[in-house]
Amino acid sequence: MKNLPLEKLKRTAIAVFAICLLASSCKKDGETTVDETPTTTPNTAVTTQQVADVTSNAVASASYGLQSSVAKALQTAVDNKIYSTTTQATTCGITISNNYSVAQATNGYSYKYTVAGTYKLTCGNAGAPSTYNYTSSMEGSYETPKLSSTDKAEAELAFESIASSSTDVAGSGTYTRNGSQIPKEQGKTAFTSKIQIKLSNLVMNKNTAVILSGTGTATISTTTAGVTKNYTGEITFKGNGLAVLVIDGVSYNITL
Repeated sequence: MKNLPLEKLKRTAIAVFAICLLASSCKKDGETTVDETPTTTPNTAVTTQQVADVTSNAVASASYGLQSSVAKALQTAVDNKIYSTTTQATTCGITISNNYSVAQATNGYSYKYTVAGTYKLTCGNAGAPSTYNYTSSMEGSYETPKLSSTDKAEAELAFESIASSSTDVAGSGTYTRNGSQIPKEQGKTAFTSKIQIKLSNLVMNKNTAVILSGTGTATISTTTAGVTKNYTGEITFKGNGLAVLVIDGVSYNITL
């Protein structure tokens, strides 16, 4: 067999190299390219500020929170002359139902709830009132400028020294609120929350029904994207319609 001329071999090698180079620069059928552009991951974490917001809402009357339950309990006491030492309209030792519905909308805040309540007056010596218990269970929704919520709440409240001539009444109890929240801030995801507040040394004015002093320890959990986080908050009622919530050393003001 004759040997190919050297010049022809060079031309053949150059042609093969060009074909290989062209093939490597073209995308084959069915082949995908890797996009190295950084992607933005949605922020699914519940912030401490959101935890503070939903806990504050569980207390504030603008979202029919704890303060509203206390106010309803004390207004029921006034309506039924429970504070009186001589003319009670309520029989001692009898549990009485107190069911109602509420709805309100003002300045970007709204709520709508159905409430099943009960109250009971316990009397001491000579039939004098000693303890007044009020419970409620409610279901509905509320909305604030920051979020909307569908939830349930339960209150168990006990008031003492109610026959005293003082304009104030002492109390304690627990308040729980569990629900689902949808933030209005773009990029934030929905979450669920469970809040339980243990109340101690409360003092309320019998006429205004506003919490004047006392404390509450809040046990809070939030869940989003399958991740649950737990928090503890301390609530101090300051009077003048205000309270302060502290979570992780940071204070948040609450308007009752």
